[in-house]
Amino acid sequence: MPNGKPNFDKFLSPIGLPVAGKKEMLNPPSLVDIDGDGDLDVFIVQELKSSENYGIGFYENTLCASNLVNVSRNICSGDSVKIGNQVFKSSGEYYVTIEKANHCDSTVHLSLIVKPASNQNQQKSICQGEAYTVGSHTYNQTGLYQVKLSSVNGCDSIINLNLTVHPTVTTNLTKSLCTGEVFTIGNQTFTQTGKYEVKLKTNYGCDSIVIAMLTFNTLDNGVTQSQNTLTANLTGAQYQWFDCITLTDIVSATGQSYTPTKNGKYSVKLTDGNNCKSVSACMILY
Repeated sequence: MPNGKPNFDKFLSPIGLPVAGKKEMLNPPSLVDIDGDGDLDVFIVQELKSSENYGIGFYENTLCASNLVNVSRNICSGDSVKIGNQVFKSSGEYYVTIEKANHCDSTVHLSLIVKPASNQNQQKSICQGEAYTVGSHTYNQTGLYQVKLSSVNGCDSIINLNLTVHPTVTTNLTKSLCTGEVFTIGNQTFTQTGKYEVKLKTNYGCDSIVIAMLTFNTLDNGVTQSQNTLTANLTGAQYQWFDCITLTDIVSATGQSYTPTKNGKYSVKLTDGNNCKSVSACMILY
């Protein structure tokens, strides 16, 4: 033929090869896939006596029509594809021969891509009263959680969540101080008796609440004079009588009462059980 390929006439017979005429004969046939469809056809040389020529007979095998089926699949890790009686779980190119009911083979070409499932470990910390959300799941208790999500490629994504819930810390504080002192909690300072609540942050960034009961003690530094004897009004304290003129302590004058031996100006230094200190006004004796 002009295209360089042979042109064959097909002699189809339901009862097999035809019988040659009296003046004709058939040479032994060859089996060959002459039409390239994957099965064996009959290819014979036929001697034609009447014309002293030879002919070529081609008998097509139509029992089996071999075919190739191309299949492409994308699956997730852990899934599988079954072709015939074979199961595939790994990415690759596979050829599977399947025998049909009429004993004719069919080949399946499988292009398989296995997408990996994502597996992530997350360690999170939150404060008491807060919650942590993964996908559509919300958690507010310390624990280990496994969360299954869909990833971008349609495969499962496993999140292994290690969640720690840090508690809110409350500290109750009772403090006795001296008038004139300053007590500091965080960045707040206090100088008056009262109950105060201060909100701070722990090392984890969670609330730390300090409830402080503060008492600022004011010493009674009054002095009563009876004739030449001076008596401090405050009892149960430490006393040190002082000469306001010489600005010196009076040795051995450490009682609640003091009787000066000469006229002058005198006061007393007071220290109570909380180590609060105060000084009385100077008393004049004539």
